[in-house]
Amino acid sequence: MLHPDYLIGNLADIELLMADLHTDILKTLSRQLSDRLQTAGVVEVTSTLRRRVESAQGVGLAISDIERHLASRMNVEFAIRDSVNATVTMSQMAIRELFEDAAIKSITYDNRIFVEAGLRPIEIRQSPAMMTALEAGINKQFGTVRRLTGTTAINSAGLFERTLNVAYNKVVAGTHSYSEALSEGVDAMLSEGVRTFNYASGRSISIESAIAMNIRTGVAQTAGEITKQGIIERGATHVEVSAHMGARNIGDGHQNHEAWQGKVYFWPEMADATEDEFPDFIETTGYGSVDGLLGVNCRHSYSPFYPGVSTRRWTAEQLEAYSAKTYTETLLDGSKRELCAYEASQHLRYLERGLRHWKRRKEVQEVAGLDAEVEKKKVKAWSTRIKQFTESTGMRRQLDRERIT
Repeated sequence: MLHPDYLIGNLADIELLMADLHTDILKTLSRQLSDRLQTAGVVEVTSTLRRRVESAQGVGLAISDIERHLASRMNVEFAIRDSVNATVTMSQMAIRELFEDAAIKSITYDNRIFVEAGLRPIEIRQSPAMMTALEAGINKQFGTVRRLTGTTAINSAGLFERTLNVAYNKVVAGTHSYSEALSEGVDAMLSEGVRTFNYASGRSISIESAIAMNIRTGVAQTAGEITKQGIIERGATHVEVSAHMGARNIGDGHQNHEAWQGKVYFWPEMADATEDEFPDFIETTGYGSVDGLLGVNCRHSYSPFYPGVSTRRWTAEQLEAYSAKTYTETLLDGSKRELCAYEASQHLRYLERGLRHWKRRKEVQEVAGLDAEVEKKKVKAWSTRIKQFTESTGMRRQLDRERIT
């Protein structure tokens, strides 16, 4: 079992790497936009761009060849790819360390249960099935990061192209000065941000959110697969699911994680049976589904459990306290509102995203040589909102989640 809090604190380094990449790309785009609006070659680049792409595609050139041609014209995509490649290399080392550490912590917890039941502990490196699961999880994340950052480089170059065309046309038409067009162009790029397509939801999300979501889910699923192998090797037929405050309490059936967390379940697949005094593990928790146990962004895990021998980690009283926990927020007008733990955690995540957004805007504005006084005031205001919210509710402020570099 992997403790739910593990998936909060231990992803900070990787999340910061991706946030830094996001900021670095926007800085690159803003610098290039400023430079291009002041050079004479913009007209030729922007007016022939689509015609050259169509011509290249018409003679059967690969999309990578087209990308290289455009990058040589504008130096944008190459610059972005340099940042992406450096980030991918660093992230791979961090991902391997994270997955290996999670695997060891998970099997260490499970081993205590095996020993309690009079069974031998398992050495992960002596279990071929566990090592296969670990390497598969690591390699899958390597591929995911390469795919997501690869599309980010292409999407960012496209964002630059669109913004440059619009900004240049405004200057040529005489409706905007250089500084006005630059300011609006930078603002447009900041508003759209560096995004990647999220195939699960059908929408685009920021690069750091996409990668953090995938790695968080991947770590939990890999640790879960290692636990499953241990259950098979030691003949367990029951599991105990972890619990944490602020679990998802919306949705029906297995979508409501608060309803099934912290309890013991029977795993029919492991017992070659269909009935037991405990609820069905798969049916109740939705294990294996995108919105159930070990689904997207789920922090829950599970461990082997031997009825009559194992000791429950979460009591009914603890689970009831988790569900009943509320936070009182003091609003700016002095009034108060009650939030359940899930609502409070979601609101804090919203405030953290807002602060990161304005920090990034401030840095990019400054790189482009634009006035950033509004952004500085926004950074201070959002930081104050987080301070007031955490102090009034008693929630812990996580400074790592507020950083962008």
